[in-house]
Amino acid sequence: MTKQFDLFGGAVNLAPVEERVGRILEMHPEVRASDKALILEVWLEEDGLADVLGDEALRERFCQWFTSQATFTESICRARRAIQSSGRCLPEREVQEHRQRQQERWRDNFRR
Repeated sequence: MTKQFDLFGGAVNLAPVEERVGRILEMHPEVRASDKALILEVWLEEDGLADVLGDEALRERFCQWFTSQATFTESICRARRAIQSSGRCLPEREVQEHRQRQQERWRDNFRR
């Protein structure tokens, strides 16, 4: 189990992402055709977003906004990577070094 912290600093143990996504796909077949709907269900049911949002009306408004207007999460990540790969808007040195070490570990694991 992976330990993560909630918005209030409390420890949360998370199952591996694939296990959590599998649970959602099994319980909610309607999200199988939409990554946005799937992401939203994982956040709501597995990551505690429903508790943070509280009342049903706010949850419904957020879900409507997210599925209809929010920029897709992967698009944002890809754009950041593209911008930073050109040398612009780079993170602090420590983050760059951490990413470099991670990349080297991945390469080492795949070489075996």
